[in-house]
Amino acid sequence: MKPSPKLIATALGLLLLVFLLGRCSVGHDHGDPHAGHDHGDDATTAAKEEVWTCSMHPQVRQPNFGTCPICAMDLILLADDGGDDDGDLPILRVSARAAALMQVRVAPVRRAEAPAEIRLDGRTAVDETRLRAVTARFPGRVEKLHVAFAGATLTAGTPLFDLYSPELLGAQEEFLQARRLHDQRPDDAAARLADAAAEKLHLLGLSASQVEAIAARGSAADTLTYLAPFDGVVLARAVTTGDYLATGDPLFTAADLSTLWVNLEAYEDDLASLRPGQEAAVSLAARPGETFAGVVTFIDPVLDEMKRTARVR
Repeated sequence: MKPSPKLIATALGLLLLVFLLGRCSVGHDHGDPHAGHDHGDDATTAAKEEVWTCSMHPQVRQPNFGTCPICAMDLILLADDGGDDDGDLPILRVSARAAALMQVRVAPVRRAEAPAEIRLDGRTAVDETRLRAVTARFPGRVEKLHVAFAGATLTAGTPLFDLYSPELLGAQEEFLQARRLHDQRPDDAAARLADAAAEKLHLLGLSASQVEAIAARGSAADTLTYLAPFDGVVLARAVTTGDYLATGDPLFTAADLSTLWVNLEAYEDDLASLRPGQEAAVSLAARPGETFAGVVTFIDPVLDEMKRTARVR
């Protein structure tokens, strides 16, 4: 039985329709910008752009999760900065809670001196500019010692020792004769002579009140009390009762302790931060709870070869 021409025409029409539909479908697949293989490329690119870093060492960057090679902490994902990073500096983004735990603080950048607290150990010492010595101004013999130990506190006019001295006796007689001559002949020459004799006693260490007492008494004293010429604390005593003294012999060493030195030991890496004129706060084990203010006055330019420290006063 042969197919009729109408049936053949219908079959050909169906085949043509199927062919056209197929071409249309293929054309749409090629033109779709969201084709399946494109989505796969995006996922691969995103995976490649993941960067894992360490919160303590942001210079560490790895493409996968792991531990920090420096501190062994778990790495965290470096969040996308939205294109703000210029590619030179790393940006670490953390949550508000993490920032609070890290105690993050920010401040504007400004040019200023960076303050640093340097703690140094040291010892107090006598201010060498306030040291004073008492020496014998004339030969003689110590008859009595009034200050007999180191540590005694002196005030100007404090009796130090009683001294017998033939030279001092002669100076007293010379002064008394000049006074008598001035009383008999009150002219300028006699007045200058009396003043010179009195000045000689002052140079020998007698006070103005002692010279006036000699003039009022009218006779020379066998022994005279030598008085402290300044305030201070006795650090050393080199004389005792019965000693014979020669001119220039050291008798006492004293110092004004109202101001002290503090000698500190500074290491080499601290010296760059130290300079004369800086203020310093000093605390002493002997005075707990108290702080004393001072100023750096001297930095030794020579290092101790063994300890590699320099003395800072």
